Amino acid sequence: MRFWRQRRRFKGILQQLLKEPAAEIRSHIRHPDLSKSLSELPQEDAIAWIEIALSSPVVSEWGDLFYELDPSWEELDRWVCLSKEHCLAAVDALLRFAPSEFHNDESPARYPRGATNQNIHQLIDRAIARYDNHRLREAEKRIRHVWPLGELSRHPIVIHELIKQAAHILLRGDSLAVRRWIDELETAIDPPANAEGVWMNLLTYAERFDFIGIFHHRASSAVVVGRLRECRGSTDVPLDWVLLEVADGIGDEVVPAIALQLSHSKYSLVELDTQGSDWGLAIVPTHDTEGLIMVAEDCLRRPTAVKVHDDGANV
Repeated sequence: MRFWRQRRRFKGILQQLLKEPAAEIRSHIRHPDLSKSLSELPQEDAIAWIEIALSSPVVSEWGDLFYELDPSWEELDRWVCLSKEHCLAAVDALLRFAPSEFHNDESPARYPRGATNQNIHQLIDRAIARYDNHRLREAEKRIRHVWPLGELSRHPIVIHELIKQAAHILLRGDSLAVRRWIDELETAIDPPANAEGVWMNLLTYAERFDFIGIFHHRASSAVVVGRLRECRGSTDVPLDWVLLEVADGIGDEVVPAIALQLSHSKYSLVELDTQGSDWGLAIVPTHDTEGLIMVAEDCLRRPTAVKVHDDGANV
């Protein structure tokens, strides 16, 4: 009895929300109560509610709500043909079945119920044919890459020998990780066109798989230390993590303290310039720092790309 009362309550909330202006409905789509209310309904009713409530502009959260209801390929395909707004939300939902581009997710792509690589390609073909726009074209690249027909296309990538050596340093001598990075480069949707692009790709890969930390320039010291502690090999490094984690201030203020603790060990702290609002840190064996400096000076022609911190000062 309680279950049915609860379901009626959630259904009443959703029905009342449909009476509101479209802008008011959109203001609720990020609220966890909406997702909770939809999850309490039968799947068919929940999808029908989103179908009615959806309006332009179609923010990605509409696709998130649709994805959370585990739509089948037939339901995604029907939405593609329903309207431009429903098409965009369906494509956003489909992309949620793909592994994350931004985290260390090496799991294979998942499939909506009833989907195959071929009919997924047919779905995006229909979407482009009906509502060709930049947003769908960008999604198309990712979709065809995640669910390919046959082998992924490979691009001839030139990797400077110094960057290859740096990859072995930053990826802690993990040959499998280096091979996977090169494989990602060669099959990338938009492969880098020069040494700078390859280097930045390496830093992004190393961050995704917890070999280094990359931080926003306003990140706190606690965030910086916490991320470094999560990185692979952190238990081998002679740092007093507990002491460092209570440091105040923004991230770069803790750098001298880390460097000082490492100064009598076989490790050094290396700062990595990303040429943006982010910056990176890696802890590497001291004898490997010269290899990273050579990348900055001889390959990138940008000495500031790598800074080795020694005893609290830049070398």
